[in-house]
Amino acid sequence: MHEKELIENNYKLVWSVVNKLGYLKEEKEDLFQSGCIGLIMAAKKYDATLGNAFSTFAIPYIIGEIKNYLRSKNHIKISKKILLLKRKIKDIIEENNSISLQEIAKRLNISYEDVVLGYNHQQHLLSLENTYHDDESTLMDFVTDAEGKDIDYSIFEVKELFQNFTKQERKLILYRFYYGLNQSEIAKKLKISQSKVSRMEKKITEMIKKYYLS
Repeated sequence: MHEKELIENNYKLVWSVVNKLGYLKEEKEDLFQSGCIGLIMAAKKYDATLGNAFSTFAIPYIIGEIKNYLRSKNHIKISKKILLLKRKIKDIIEENNSISLQEIAKRLNISYEDVVLGYNHQQHLLSLENTYHDDESTLMDFVTDAEGKDIDYSIFEVKELFQNFTKQERKLILYRFYYGLNQSEIAKKLKISQSKVSRMEKKITEMIKKYYLS
């Protein structure tokens, strides 16, 4: 599947992660945009021949970018549910630090996504390294050191693309590609003319096309 298809078919995955964090609707839109950066990163790196499910591969990238955004805003908020989950995961890891993500999910009878989300609130960060591969990886494989040496710096290439979009353009992307609104509906949401929406879409499309073809 092409990168573009992977991205367009997995916006709901980003929302699934965002909705578990318990933020207000206005904040969720910003978190969604940040999560999409991680989604694009995952799509660019994903190798289907390795036999990994894309959703499994993408979740650490999505959560990593959302957490980066929250840290930059200095308002990380953890729900009671996540705190409880974090403690359970910590206890399991202390018993067996080589246990896999999937094994923890089965043991707690929760989704893989929830395991990653809970673990991501431990003292260590999930690594964004390119060697992440489904069943063979353990939780400890995803931990970066204090200096973040294991982080894949191609992250900055993706961030650079999104930094070129204004907040209004990011909202347009959200309304167009997730909510599926037409130009007229987007114009009302953004309180601008439909012709301006059309110009913005053209600009965004050209920027993304240039990004994918570069």
